[in-house]
Amino acid sequence: MPRRADVGSVTAGHQRRRGPAQREWQVEQAERVAVFGVDGVRFDALRRASTPHIDAIARRGFLAPVAVWPHAESSSGPGWSTIATGVFPDVHGVVDNDLTPNRFADHPDFLSRAQRLGLTTYAAATWPPLLTKAGGGPVFNAGTTFFADPEADGGDEFDRADAVAVADAAATLGAADVHCAFVYQISPDSVAHYHGTGAGYRTAIERADARVGEVLAAIEAREGFRRERWTCLVVTDHGHVDAGGHGGTSPEECTAWLAGCGPAIEAGRRGEAVHTEVSGLVMAGLGRVGGSGEERER
Repeated sequence: MPRRADVGSVTAGHQRRRGPAQREWQVEQAERVAVFGVDGVRFDALRRASTPHIDAIARRGFLAPVAVWPHAESSSGPGWSTIATGVFPDVHGVVDNDLTPNRFADHPDFLSRAQRLGLTTYAAATWPPLLTKAGGGPVFNAGTTFFADPEADGGDEFDRADAVAVADAAATLGAADVHCAFVYQISPDSVAHYHGTGAGYRTAIERADARVGEVLAAIEAREGFRRERWTCLVVTDHGHVDAGGHGGTSPEECTAWLAGCGPAIEAGRRGEAVHTEVSGLVMAGLGRVGGSGEERER
């Protein structure tokens, strides 16, 4: 198991980075938010899989399909950029997996916004553009980040990288004073690309759910958990065709989903969700709704 990297260093493909926080507004410290990103999970495949931890979040709150914005590729670049910023691709500028040019400076991600409020933020991920400068990133900027590179050893070890990233997330969220976190897994998407959406894809989805549970268990074991008020969101960016692959306009590619629960979330809500609402749900979970001068609706 690789050790945690020191600030700015890289060890066995895993990078941990810390940055300064800026204080503009103080929220009550009991309010906490964890957003779980699981890449490339079809809504119908999620419903067929055994996902007790995502199901528990849905029971306490909601689970809803999300129609991917139709004027950009059904791909990770525009998907996660929309989820992060709360605006659609025609506003943030990312329409495919080349994230350049973009308007992230004008429409910051929800972790950046939380950090500017003086809150502590954390992100762990296994797709480079989310946390590094690769491909025009990073999409997310947090006070502490942990990137596990699935290709660090010259192979495509996506599941191993997810395990490493989630382990760091569980250790951090179980002990550190983090107010807002993003924890991402790539394995379901990679399995679909290589093997289609059959049995292996279902296994990858179920393993991703188990890792969501690993982080949730760490949160619930926090010393101050009973005094805290947590909002938990789980979201995917796009789906896949049966043979594996996305980027087109089929319902299988363009039906994503969002699940969430927390003090500011209406339990049992019905109807579709939209990717742009994730940022607003995060701000609501932190005790602040919307943002000064930021576009929240298309």
